[in-house]
Amino acid sequence: MSAANTGVSLAFSEQPIPVRRSADFLVLVILIAALAIGWWLRGEVLNATDSANVADAGVQLLVPKRSIALPNSRDLWAVETPSGLRVRINEMPLPTLKEGQADPRQNPLVLVTDRALEEARTVDMFRSVSTAIQNVAGVASGIQEYLYVDQNAAKFYSSPLRVMHGYEVLIPQGDHVVIVSLEGPDTKWDQVKEFWPRLLNSLKFSEVKK
Repeated sequence: MSAANTGVSLAFSEQPIPVRRSADFLVLVILIAALAIGWWLRGEVLNATDSANVADAGVQLLVPKRSIALPNSRDLWAVETPSGLRVRINEMPLPTLKEGQADPRQNPLVLVTDRALEEARTVDMFRSVSTAIQNVAGVASGIQEYLYVDQNAAKFYSSPLRVMHGYEVLIPQGDHVVIVSLEGPDTKWDQVKEFWPRLLNSLKFSEVKK
């Protein structure tokens, strides 16, 4: 009798094992599906674009789809996506050429330096990370990667800090410089890096001014 009971006990103890394995497999399938949907949605955000024509700057470019005007912006033109990516356009005068100074049209890094110094004076905790020169829309242009703190100044001590991470390109146009920026929360930096080349390649001016 004891042996029979032992056998029944062993049989019952083995039964739940397939059930647990089946549940684990279902969880794995759900996890894979969720990851796949996440990557698909991310691709939709980055691959879907709208064309924007900024008449004030005489420039056309691609922006992420579903971008809307950025409220309370001090920029010449600015839009933002639901995920927090921003495209901003501004202008600044071409610096007056000083004796012994490189012509910014020939060395656009001069523009990047002036821009970084100005941003450091007006933006919370602005930091220039790296700089480069690249031909954009047929013009030698300066590029910088940057970081700053996007802070609600009215609630400086009570609102959370948000680090913004972005790129901007400075393109000489006659007697002024057009500045195009792409940025987002530091947590979205991969999306910024992925979309940046597409934005640069899409930039077109109604008239290229030397």
